[in-house]
Amino acid sequence: MRRIGQSRRHSIRAGRGRVRVIGVFLAIASAVAALAGCSTMPGHPIAAQDKVPFYYAVTDLLTQSVAHYVSSEPGRSSTWDLRATTGGEEIGAVTTGGQRSDALAVGGRTYVKPPATALQNSLPSSVSADSVAGKWLSGNDDLAAAVPAGSWSPRTVGTALLNALDQTGEFPRYGAPIVQIGNDRALEVTTPIGALDVSDTAPYRVLRLTPAAPVTGESATRTTAPAPPTTADDPDPATGSPGAPAPASEPSPITTDFGPIDFVPMSPADIDGTYTDLIAQTQQLSAAVDLGINFDFSQTGNINCSDTSCTVSADVTTSTTSTRKANLSGNVSVSMTSTVTVDSRPAGGCATTGTLPVNIRRASNELLKQYINEAGGSR
Repeated sequence: MRRIGQSRRHSIRAGRGRVRVIGVFLAIASAVAALAGCSTMPGHPIAAQDKVPFYYAVTDLLTQSVAHYVSSEPGRSSTWDLRATTGGEEIGAVTTGGQRSDALAVGGRTYVKPPATALQNSLPSSVSADSVAGKWLSGNDDLAAAVPAGSWSPRTVGTALLNALDQTGEFPRYGAPIVQIGNDRALEVTTPIGALDVSDTAPYRVLRLTPAAPVTGESATRTTAPAPPTTADDPDPATGSPGAPAPASEPSPITTDFGPIDFVPMSPADIDGTYTDLIAQTQQLSAAVDLGINFDFSQTGNINCSDTSCTVSADVTTSTTSTRKANLSGNVSVSMTSTVTVDSRPAGGCATTGTLPVNIRRASNELLKQYINEAGGSR
């Protein structure tokens, strides 16, 4: 009987030992499930929200030196292809109605190089299409209307996306369906500014943003960049954000007028090519024409003769105006050639050159005489 009791007590102890082993195993299994992105509720396991790929992809964009975008503006029946640097310089092209115009943005100013057919109705009456063919043009809103406005620096766009992620309440959960963006498998989240697609595997990068459709009856809207966040090396455990560099505070260029915006990957060779193209094109800006500045020049000739000689002079009025705020100063080079006849017979002539201010508010015969006499224009 003693042996039987001892055997039973041993069996109970062994059973309790197995219970403890099973309990430890279940605890480890639960921890593994939590690490795999699964939270549990009584009877209902729920996958956790998968934020990390989106924050890492946007952080990657923020740290790029050049970003490449391809999109369209259905309201203008136009498409555009744009490369932008972190410094805000941009180069690309816009196609509207089958006509391609090159685009360039440097120093806070946008230039376009449109085809001759697009110039016919966009030039001031004093400017011919032939005189500006092949040159960079600025100062004309109609010619630049299809060029995406604002700064498309990767930092500015990345900031807008980061702000949108911070305002997003629901992210895809682990195991959510994959979407296809071209040849890439992607995860998609709906943010306040539109649907954002990022690659589904590391290294994560932004693939596409489809701007949200405007509310019926409202005009196109733009997002606003947030205040620069602090930097961090490790992901924020609360949000999954990997601690992006402090972004710029320029307004977002993204508007609901745009169709899907594709983010084209840039290789080191592509980045070098962008800067090479920017250097080559900015070197042509010395011949650029600002169509927003209008220079008017009017003159009347005068001749005064004595028995031995004649003095030729001219009254000149110059006027320079601009369609935008500009510092209108400087000088213009002028030349004058005169031919004198007496009773229809040649009586000599003279030629002179000079420099006049771009704005002479009234005709000034004395001023012009001074220039002409100094240049030796008397005879």
